[in-house]
Amino acid sequence: MRPQGAGAQLLLLALLHRANVSLDKLTAVAPVCPTGPDIAQAIRAGRADTGVASRAVADAAGLDFVSIAWEPFDLVMRQRDYFRPALQALVKFLHSSEFAARAQEMGGYDVSGAGSVRFAV
Repeated sequence: MRPQGAGAQLLLLALLHRANVSLDKLTAVAPVCPTGPDIAQAIRAGRADTGVASRAVADAAGLDFVSIAWEPFDLVMRQRDYFRPALQALVKFLHSSEFAARAQEMGGYDVSGAGSVRFAV
């Protein structure tokens, strides 16, 4: 279990709803695990059998991983803010080979579209 309102917890609830399974049917770890590494620790300690976390968390903890969903991530900003030096530095970094190499090293991340810009009107 993750804290109420956490993205991983919302994903778990949505998947359970889709499968017509009640949350009451699960045995939950107490206290809740606020982060992926906390879940990995609970699994390694034998307090939990499974949990929702990223492949990078599972790999770092030496755990098996089963992909259940892909989650895109967008950064939303005003168009005028895009041209500020700090955000330009971020976009430059997202296009860098160093960023791609680190994502590859961590595993489970598709950064092929990182730094692409879409405008909403």
